[in-house]
Parts: sequence; structure tokens; C-alpha cells
Amino acid sequence: MAVDSTLTLQAERESVGSSLMEALAAVIESVSDKPVNVSALGRKLGLNRVTVSKLMSSLASETPDEMLATIPGPESLRSAVEAAAEHGTDESTIESAREAIDLFAGLIRDQYGTRAALNAALGTESQKLSEREAVNSRGEVFNGMRRIIGVEAAVWLNAMFFVPSEEDDAVIETTTLHGAYGIRRLRMDTPFYFVFGTPFYEPGRDGSDLATEPMQLDDFYTNEPAVLESTKMGSQICHRLVHDKLGKNAVVDMLTVSIDRKGSRRYAAPESPLRGMSLVMDLPVRSLVFDVILHESLYPGSDAELFVFKPGARGPSNPNDPSSARDRVPTPERIEAFPGEHETFEVPDVPRYGEMIQRMCTALNRPISEFRVHRLTMAYPLTGFQYTMAFRAPLPPE
Repeated sequence: MAVDSTLTLQAERESVGSSLMEALAAVIESVSDKPVNVSALGRKLGLNRVTVSKLMSSLASETPDEMLATIPGPESLRSAVEAAAEHGTDESTIESAREAIDLFAGLIRDQYGTRAALNAALGTESQKLSEREAVNSRGEVFNGMRRIIGVEAAVWLNAMFFVPSEEDDAVIETTTLHGAYGIRRLRMDTPFYFVFGTPFYEPGRDGSDLATEPMQLDDFYTNEPAVLESTKMGSQICHRLVHDKLGKNAVVDMLTVSIDRKGSRRYAAPESPLRGMSLVMDLPVRSLVFDVILHESLYPGSDAELFVFKPGARGPSNPNDPSSARDRVPTPERIEAFPGEHETFEVPDVPRYGEMIQRMCTALNRPISEFRVHRLTMAYPLTGFQYTMAFRAPLPPE
């Protein structure tokens, strides 16, 4: 019954969308010049330039659902149609548009309740709509969280090298570059910390040897270096931001390098076939660049899988734990794979990224050509959510 109801609603939505697209296109055709002048059309319809551009873009959509996701609301459309009537559009065209707009308004009111609920439903129908809805929704969360937490950043960068240990064949050493560009305080009454290190206990893992390396990266900063107070807490390092200035120009950068000699187990175990890296966003940021840089000998034939978790009362989620599936959140973003070459690190959001990677390769005494890169980029990653990039590890050699 639920499936039939969903299909019926989809059919109704497609019918309403098709009627609305056809009717409004006829109205626009009747009043617009050739080629269309957005400003002149806006004056005729009594709409501002942004709304007219939005209307024209939506009518050029490939599907009715894509149009419904972007078209202005019913009241703006009604105003435009009534204005078109005053400029000589024939009555039958106007009446068809009125009826289509009424059906659109009824679809929102009777079937979804709100326009936001309609857009959320549309976001499940295609990759394009899903990505748009996800970015818009996360952008709203970002705007609220930066005011609550009292700090924001332009870009969060996390790049982790996985290298086989020279001392123990069953162990992987991890070296991580992590931090943020363009950190700005919005209020002074909220202390801010960010934490690095494994967020969950990994069965069979023999402790951790996590430490901050004295690699200087200040020469790569775009802004003044942030002042940090760092404290090791078990298998994690906690950094406190010491920054007591407000204002649009009081912007700082922070980049740190951490190394864990026992970062991960190399081989799979019956209870934990997956290996990888987890990142929990501690501050609201506009953009995330998350790279796992694997040595060519590790996880052969395994593609990266993205897990996004909403940690609950049980704490951080382990992708090897089947019960963590209840905390997993779907996301339209996908991990991209790149070869280990300098061009891979030409990332617009991260100035001089390739030079930083080269410095780390020099410290590791390994060329970048020995690695392959798996990357997640995301606009407005969710504060407090856990992003895990996992690989299926091979069984240990017999």
C-alpha cells in the first residue's frame, strides 16, 4: 500500500510539474522579447531580476521534478501571470497558467505541507536534485552553527598518508596534515576546541603512538598563524584555539602535522574487515577537502567507501560494527580516486597544497608517485557528524 501511494504521488507531481512548465512557458513566450531581456521581462511581470532569472532557469529544466525544485513559489507566479494579462496575453493562456499554479499550490499544501518538504522529497529522485538539496540544507545548518559555536572557517583540510611500517609488517603508520584556513571568531563567550585521533576503539589494536610532529607549515599560511594550546588525551590530541579578536579582518590559519606509528592494522580480522580514516567536524566550515593518500602496497583492489554517521548517545560509530548502521546518514557526495602526482593537489580551495604534500613526502622519504589518492570534497560539512573513508583490507598472509 505504501509503495502504491508513493507511486501515485510521484505521478501526480509529474503531472502538475508538466502542466506548470507548459503553461508558464506559454505565458513567457507571449510577453518576452527575442532574445529574452531579463530586466525588461522583470519590469513587465513585476518581478525582480533574480526571480525572473530563477523562473527562466527552472523552465529550462530537463524534468518536471527539476523544475519544481527551483521555480519561484505560487504567489510570485500568480503575480507574474496577472501582470502578463495586463500586457495582452490571451485569456486562454492566462487561465491555463492560473489552473496550473493552483494545482502546484495544492500539491504543496495537501500532499507535502510545506515547500521545504516538497524539495526534500524531490531530492531523493535524482543525483542532481539530491546534491542541490543536500548543499542547501547543510548551508542552513552552517549559518546556525557558526552563530551558536561562535567560530567559523573557510576550509577544513585533512590529508592522511598511510605507509607500511618498517618495524612491523602488520602495522600501518599514518601521518596527517590537518587544520583550517580562514578561522574567524564571531563571539568571545564560547571556548573552542578541536580534537584529532581515532574516534572509536578498534578491537585488537595495540594502543596508539600519536604525537604532533614539529613540521613547520607557517610559510604556507594565507593569514596569521592561529595560537593553539595542545594536550594529548589518550589516543587523541586536543587543540584549543587561543584567539581573542573579533572582526572580519581578525582571521587566522592553523595547520598541524600528526604522526601515529601504530595508526592502523594492515590486515583484516573477522570482526573488522574495514580500515580507513574518520573525521569529526568540530567547527562550522564552508568547504571540506578530505584526502586519504595510500601507499601503492596497501588495500590492493579496494575502492574507498564513504560512511557518514550522526553519532548518538552511544558515541562515535565504527563502520565495522553492524549496529552502527542505525547512525548512518545517506549523502549524495562520492569519493573520487586520483593518481599520485603533483597535479592531483592543485586544489583551488587549498593554496600551495602541492608544496605542503611535497614537504611531507620529503619527510617520509617517499615520492608521491608511490601513492594513490582518494578524496572527498564537500560544501558545508555538518558540525559534529562523523565522516569515515573506509577500505576493505586483505586477509593476513599465511
